[in-house]
Amino acid sequence: MKKLFIILMLCFQAFLSPVWAQLNPNNLIVYNELEGVLITDIITDKLGVVWIATNNGLVRYDGYEFKHFDQDPNDSKTIGSILTYKLFEGQNGHIWIGCTDLLCEYNPDTKTFKNYNLAKLTDFPKYERLDIYAINENSAGRIYFGAYAYYGSVASHSIFYKDKNKEQLQRFDSPNKVEIKNVYSATTDPLGTIWVFANNGFFSIDKNNTIHKEKWPLEEFLTYKYYSTIKSDAKGNIWMASSNTDYLTLIVWNPKTGKVKSYSYAQIMDKNSYLYNEMEFDKKGNLWVATNNGLLYFDIQNEQFQLLKENENQKKTNTGISCIHLDAFDNLWIGTPTQGLLRYTNKAEFKSFVYKKEDKNSITAGWVSKIFENKEDKVWMLSNNGLDEFDPIKNILTPYPFDVIMPEFSYGNAVGQYSDEEILIRTNKG
Repeated sequence: MKKLFIILMLCFQAFLSPVWAQLNPNNLIVYNELEGVLITDIITDKLGVVWIATNNGLVRYDGYEFKHFDQDPNDSKTIGSILTYKLFEGQNGHIWIGCTDLLCEYNPDTKTFKNYNLAKLTDFPKYERLDIYAINENSAGRIYFGAYAYYGSVASHSIFYKDKNKEQLQRFDSPNKVEIKNVYSATTDPLGTIWVFANNGFFSIDKNNTIHKEKWPLEEFLTYKYYSTIKSDAKGNIWMASSNTDYLTLIVWNPKTGKVKSYSYAQIMDKNSYLYNEMEFDKKGNLWVATNNGLLYFDIQNEQFQLLKENENQKKTNTGISCIHLDAFDNLWIGTPTQGLLRYTNKAEFKSFVYKKEDKNSITAGWVSKIFENKEDKVWMLSNNGLDEFDPIKNILTPYPFDVIMPEFSYGNAVGQYSDEEILIRTNKG
């Protein structure tokens, strides 16, 4: 029996302007496989594979299936923790996973993990829970890791690093005695400078691996505005997002000129809104922000905010968003606290359907002779052996094999929709 490969082009509503100026909930694709788990970070590697950190372990998605990496206490080459928080792909293609009290490195060639214990490298109290919130790499291949204390303890050494040709992690002791305590967020600018936002201030790490204490551009820093994350854009400007529900503002700072500009989004968010530790720039330079009330979009050229809102067919678009990631194709991958994995795109979507004998929910076998769309925007396909219905909103395919729905006929040929609830089929008997 031949395997059937079908490529459907699902044409979503086009936008009227050259930027993503109209957020369309119909462009949101829901993956139910991770529903019920907290997704804490998402990245895509050089091959386009999606890596997902959750509170129930590391997950890999290749576009076809989800693979969970299980912890095995008796195998040191498996991942050392299921509490995963931060992900990063190094220049060598290795995937780094920041876990509770642990760093894990995945080698895609050997398909094995190496685990690094942080306890001996830090001066946090022994009772403290250590989480890695920032991972950044410089041009020389040195990877920096920023640690944060879950219970609020403050330590003098919260930066670790691993050099390209070294086997072990090292604690970062600055030669000029500058200390970084409890890292909240870090970003790398186009020139390779790493900017660090920490409990005790704002810092930069230059190409020579020297820490510099920077003057924070906002006088009210660490008082009541709680800037939770920083992100560099393509021009080297540093963007800062407030997590304070009373101060719904984005700030942009130019390190060269010292110029600061702020943008309030209080007019489109309710008073209980706050930002998660996530911002992403798309290829046009516009900003996407994860919030507890959904996906926030900022058109920088027009200085306008928009919030992705739900419609009748989508019930998950205004859910809290815990993390976001833009891949090389401008697909926006969205992680949620409980509603699973989402993907937002404004492009035509290609999806493959493959017949699998062992899967009763796969597309029916044989060659497809006709494809049409009914009045409910569902796509119907006729193959040698049956009908298949695809719902592009729910991303669900339902097969109707001929030997089940009309076993007395030897073949069928769908003509089209006869009524709202009927499909007209021409058979060998009429």
